[in-house]
Amino acid sequence: MPWIFGYGSLMWDPFFPYRRRERAVLPGYHRAFVMAFARTWGRPEAPCVVLGLEQGGTCEGVAYEVETGRLPGIEEQLGAFEGEAFEVTRTRILLEAEEVEATVALSRPSHPDYLGGIPEATRATMVHHARGPDASCLEYVRKSAESLERWGIEDRGVLQFLRQVEKARG
Repeated sequence: MPWIFGYGSLMWDPFFPYRRRERAVLPGYHRAFVMAFARTWGRPEAPCVVLGLEQGGTCEGVAYEVETGRLPGIEEQLGAFEGEAFEVTRTRILLEAEEVEATVALSRPSHPDYLGGIPEATRATMVHHARGPDASCLEYVRKSAESLERWGIEDRGVLQFLRQVEKARG
């Protein structure tokens, strides 16, 4: 059966049916708030700063096992949701008892929506100005941290960014 790896909003809001889910590790990448997102939690003039994957380290997240016949449609939906700033690809992840292939959305550092070169304090300030049709960017950042906590995943980078966001609030 195929798997989908979630490290951001998919951890708390998967948009697809799944058979089961469990914690998983994606080697070679770590999550970071480095992508501008102008839908859902932001707008083109005030994009939300969302999670992407940076090379190096490991990323703990949630893997969803899906029906084989549903995978092409899920990958298409994932690509449409994430947009051109992400590459939907397949790579190896580690489950508790096995290594499997999973679909994952990787950040494209060459894309104009990549914010990795902007200081973290500036990205944290951007969070307070972004609100999309579904929610605020601040809600996205908080839900990301809460979801990690619910899954028992400690991600110091996410917690540091959340502290920076709270500090930027003034």
